[in-house]
Amino acid sequence: MSLRTQMKRPETNRKVEFELIKEYYYASQHRFKLRVKGTSITINVAANNLDEAVEKAFEILRSSGALKSLLED
Repeated sequence: MSLRTQMKRPETNRKVEFELIKEYYYASQHRFKLRVKGTSITINVAANNLDEAVEKAFEILRSSGALKSLLED
């Protein structure tokens, strides 16, 4: 399953894409496992839908500093 959700940095035109690895329920939570395309970075999040899962994954990347590294040259 592939999800082509992306975020671009205007000055570099670089993007981050996610692939949906798995959608499942665990402990009464709807969960999504996403991978940053082209990397081995996987992120597991609880969310109501796929859009919310992608937003949470972006926030995790941003807050950890990984997003900045991925978007740099």
